[in-house]
Amino acid sequence: MKLTSVERWERLYMQSPLDTMPVVLFDNLVSAKLIDRTYLESEADATLLLEKLLKSYQTFKADSVSLNYSMSEINQVLGGESKVTHPNTSRSIVAYPAQALEDVAALPELALETLPVTLRLRQAIEHFLNETHGEVPVRLHFRGPFSMVAGLIESEKILRGMRRDPEGLHAALAYTTQLATQLVECFSDLAPIIYNISDPVASGSLISHKQYEAFAFPYTQQLVETLHQQNQRVHLHICGNTERALPLIQQTGVDAFSMDQVVDVAKAFEMTDHQLLLMGNVDPVKFFLEGTPEEIKQEVERIAQAAKDAKGTLILAPGCDLPYDTPIEQIQAFMEAARACS
Repeated sequence: MKLTSVERWERLYMQSPLDTMPVVLFDNLVSAKLIDRTYLESEADATLLLEKLLKSYQTFKADSVSLNYSMSEINQVLGGESKVTHPNTSRSIVAYPAQALEDVAALPELALETLPVTLRLRQAIEHFLNETHGEVPVRLHFRGPFSMVAGLIESEKILRGMRRDPEGLHAALAYTTQLATQLVECFSDLAPIIYNISDPVASGSLISHKQYEAFAFPYTQQLVETLHQQNQRVHLHICGNTERALPLIQQTGVDAFSMDQVVDVAKAFEMTDHQLLLMGNVDPVKFFLEGTPEEIKQEVERIAQAAKDAKGTLILAPGCDLPYDTPIEQIQAFMEAARACS
């Protein structure tokens, strides 16, 4: 039985027999190198976006390809500013459209469907799905509601607002939840897409468990429920140590959770009672960027064995985005080892 990537994902969600487990690369940055472009060059043109998607799939044959909906472009449309700090990373936000939490909720509604970033991504995704006959899903990364607020106002004001102005923060989160929902609706006629919520500011390394439960969790759960009502598949990634939050992450209803490399695989299965599909978590710097093919092979085998010992189902993947300078042979070594373990 030889399945397409789309069939593999759907059978996995339904807990049906598979030919092999899906393998994931968070390849949005490094795929630009495959077409001899900087990351920012590849993001500025729909033709280059398509070219890097196709090249990544042809080179690595992972079970999805990745694109990112840039928060900096939303920030700029609303009156903020961003700048280039390095051509091979995302633009950095340097000024915000909101100065206080109440300003976030008062920001205007956006016609996201008309923004250049939306049009570029739509064109690239549509052509990629046509070229691959809809057999390989595109993984569209975008900020979750909590981290999206941090693209509209300084993070320090969010952290302070959790203590001093919770009502103002909830109002801001209602705005960004609607914005995230609208973002997905811009692509809802295209399939297959996996919507990958990235919520780095909700990390257990930055906020407490109680703060996650009060401010990040309910809006993520609301967004996931809305997307499931539209028959969309939703994954979630949160940087840092999320072990304590895992039961709440499970309650959000996401179809899979991508773990940072600091999370212990066995502990993650224990915390979720084996009821949450987990993904991860090879260190993208230590093993992909700086390791050797043999070291990455050993790490893949170690993680796969940890999942097996815990009697858990694990999708092998990096613990976060692969850096632009990741050696191609390291990615190929990962793919070979992951397929062998799957």
